[in-house]
Amino acid sequence: MRKLLLAVIFTLLLVSCAFAERRDFVYVVTIKNTTSQQVANAVIEEMAKLELPVTQTSADQTIFVTKSTFLFDKSTMYTIFNYLPVNNNIILSVTESMDTVQWTIFQNSMRVQINWLIPSIRNIKNKLDGTNIKDIKNEVARTKDGVMELGLTVEKNSDGTASVKNLNPYAYARLRGIKSNDIIVSINGKPFKEQSNEDINTTIENNWKNGDNMILVIRRGDVVNSIPINKNNGL
Repeated sequence: MRKLLLAVIFTLLLVSCAFAERRDFVYVVTIKNTTSQQVANAVIEEMAKLELPVTQTSADQTIFVTKSTFLFDKSTMYTIFNYLPVNNNIILSVTESMDTVQWTIFQNSMRVQINWLIPSIRNIKNKLDGTNIKDIKNEVARTKDGVMELGLTVEKNSDGTASVKNLNPYAYARLRGIKSNDIIVSINGKPFKEQSNEDINTTIENNWKNGDNMILVIRRGDVVNSIPINKNNGL
């Protein structure tokens, strides 16, 4: 019996690895001529069909919670809808995340469950701006090899910090909540006093390409936040 259970677990791991590259961590669509409130209302209505309870909602985000149990793994999964106004449109980005994972061997396979929400995301866009369901695709910015773009460059300041410049609204950094002219105080606890502008951008680019964890300390006005960045995770 024990051997059978181990064989089943091993098979599930192989299956999850085999299909992981075909699944999306983040799904992004532009909904034309609408408002954040209209999108939020449509999202809540669509998710009600799936019986997903709302745990938090605001002008720029709605979060739904799903209790998940998979064999020995017990965790709380959150489905997150982000609303980014651009001109008269809303860029809707959808991702999922967990707050606790007891058995991390299943973490990767559970992270990529965003695909089951794609029909609902398409229904929301179709309802609000009339785009044909068949024409709706993931608009997230990707490199030539299919990896999600960070979409962030910075410019060093005289005080040793760096200002955010040239954000791509369809790439990870902007969808993660970073804004133009945000001040990056440090990366992974290291300030930029001895680094050139090119050095800072190279460090960020290399960490992103390698899938290394980055903790950006961001200052916006009087508010300072730490934002974790990793291309292998959702938003």
